Amino acid sequence: MDAWQRERAWGSAVVEQMAQDLQASYPGMKGFSRSSLFAMRQFYAFFGSQFEVVPQAVGQLPWGHVRTLLAKVKSVDLVLLYAQVCAEHGWSRTVQEIEIELAALIHNDESNQNE
Repeated sequence: MDAWQRERAWGSAVVEQMAQDLQASYPGMKGFSRSSLFAMRQFYAFFGSQFEVVPQAVGQLPWGHVRTLLAKVKSVDLVLLYAQVCAEHGWSRTVQEIEIELAALIHNDESNQNE
């Protein structure tokens, strides 16, 4: 999808059509919404250049957890760390979000103290 979109300068209308086509081809199967397809593309863009196979810790998480990590964490190394800890401790998505936000607050507080 990523290569086709770049080659043909596709916009969101093409992704919308692709979502509709997939939903029609696989009735009753979830995960083919427009937003899910964009999330899949984001996942590929985030990890694709560094990994041929999904990192193990990330592959152990539910899709919602992965989408949260991609939305809230910009560093691949930090995503892998959060994924590993989340998988080891069985964090819910809510706990995962709280831990990410808490770490960001601590980091910001430390940055402000160093000024």
